[in-house]
Amino acid sequence: MAKDLLNSGKEILKLVGGTENISNFSHCVTRLRFVPKDKGLVKEEDIQKVAGVYGTQWLGDQLQVIVGADCDELYSLI
Repeated sequence: MAKDLLNSGKEILKLVGGTENISNFSHCVTRLRFVPKDKGLVKEEDIQKVAGVYGTQWLGDQLQVIVGADCDELYSLI
């Protein structure tokens, strides 16, 4: 399971534009929360196709990636 999460984490990170495109990264119980520097680099539709991702939503400048109960572990892998 950890390997799948690691792969998902790497893919999500790539699809938000990489570390150089993130100005802030946090999480809550079920969501990874990214504040990208350039929203145009975020490939939201592709993020929604990553294994373990239930969906995405924007809250202002923050992209929330809904990943459910594995959020804390996935956050630590990214």
